[in-house]
Amino acid sequence: MLQIRRNWKKLTITMMLLTVLGIMFLTTISAGLAQTTYYQPGLKKGTELFTIELYDGDEWLISVGNFTNPSDWFGGDANITGAQSKFTTTGWSTPALTTFETLVYMILSPTQIPWLFVLADYGYNETEINEYFPDTYPSWYGLQSEWYFTVDTFKEQPSSTGTQAVVLTDPADYKIILDNYNAFVAEIQNISSGVPPPISGQFTNISADEFLWEFAFRGFTTAIPIESYLTELIDVLEPENATSVGNRLIFDRTGVTDYTVEFLYGDRGTFSNVLVKNQADLVIYSMTSSNSDWIFYMLLSITVVAAIGLTVFYILRNRKIKRK
Repeated sequence: MLQIRRNWKKLTITMMLLTVLGIMFLTTISAGLAQTTYYQPGLKKGTELFTIELYDGDEWLISVGNFTNPSDWFGGDANITGAQSKFTTTGWSTPALTTFETLVYMILSPTQIPWLFVLADYGYNETEINEYFPDTYPSWYGLQSEWYFTVDTFKEQPSSTGTQAVVLTDPADYKIILDNYNAFVAEIQNISSGVPPPISGQFTNISADEFLWEFAFRGFTTAIPIESYLTELIDVLEPENATSVGNRLIFDRTGVTDYTVEFLYGDRGTFSNVLVKNQADLVIYSMTSSNSDWIFYMLLSITVVAAIGLTVFYILRNRKIKRK
């Protein structure tokens, strides 16, 4: 009878360990299959907090110059170490974006958008632009509230409630969007279009580097798996001064001297860190993010591991007591 109990306890412990290992194995395999089949959105409801960890103003002037600063890039007090901002994703949808929508969400600056509506007087309203360029782009579209960078306590109400996180389901579509935009510029700048030069001149051709650089600051968001998505994005756009390494989008820039800007993307598909490095590869600016999901999953993992450990300890302890 004693031998049966001992065998049963051994079997129980073995089954528990095999179950845990089996779950880990199946999770890894299923994740791998998902990554090789199609892209998935990383967007999820929740809040992400950004903190300026480092800003070396002297090195910035030496490398980047005084014609721009972190506040120009990220707004608010982004040029002050310790300043914080936050984004809260309130929901998302899966629209197929039109060409007109990509102009508004992804390419044109806030100063150019009013001129886009002026073009309606010359035969280029939203409907007509979409007829000229009928492509549509399946996407995930996240709606966010944003609190700008500040060294003070966040106000109750967000600074902006109209921030978008746009993720195209196919990275190859970025190339089509860029080509359509440049074709659109050529169309309205043609003398036969009837658009006066003071208006058509508000729109100029942009390169893949310019497109990607500007879009990164407007909240470019990747799908999952991030590494594959970024690799395909770079492959289709073929920028001269931008590369991807793992979950990093890296831009080679020139100010007073050469410098690099790295956007690191986290599990949500949004950038989780930004690093600016000088010519000697020293970090002169650093922004990091955190979100409540990290804390939740860390605590959950600790709880699960602790529960398994206590269970095994209890079984082994009882086994030793009964042997005595």
